[in-house]
Amino acid sequence: MLEPQPQHDPDRAARIFVLADDLTGACDSAAAFLAVERGVRVVLNATGTDLESRYAEAVLAFSTETRSLSSDKADEAAARVARTVNLLRRASGNHVLFKKVDSAARGHFGAETLAALDASGAALALVAPAFPQMGRTVHAGLLSIHDAAGQGSTVALRRLFPTIDDAHIGILPAAAPA
Repeated sequence: MLEPQPQHDPDRAARIFVLADDLTGACDSAAAFLAVERGVRVVLNATGTDLESRYAEAVLAFSTETRSLSSDKADEAAARVARTVNLLRRASGNHVLFKKVDSAARGHFGAETLAALDASGAALALVAPAFPQMGRTVHAGLLSIHDAAGQGSTVALRRLFPTIDDAHIGILPAAAPA
């Protein structure tokens, strides 16, 4: 005899915090949760410690506005990410952090990912910048980018994390075709 499955209780589900480096990324990522009927809000300024009481939505997306920082400002970008992650950790004990990265590896991709990993206390990060519909795919650790004009380039994702020992970076194998 089959046991009835418990109904999904959105009040008990973990909150989802999306952290993006620009407003477009925050909005695009948050919008994906509308399809699963989760309440969504994009927050422009993550300040204060009362996020839990100020916002009832299950999904909160934040922009650190770090994408446009110059290339010599990686430390500033990482600090903004770390401050925001620390704020979010204090705001809710039952949450999932999703650090949205740019699918073309723009901005301070590596520095921000490492800052989020460190500040969150997570054991690992799964980094997946692919966006196949936009011509951006990852294979064997290489991000291939093809623009609308047919121009292509590649980014070795490993290079975006120069401070991490190779022994701590792994590449997941591609799934076998069905």
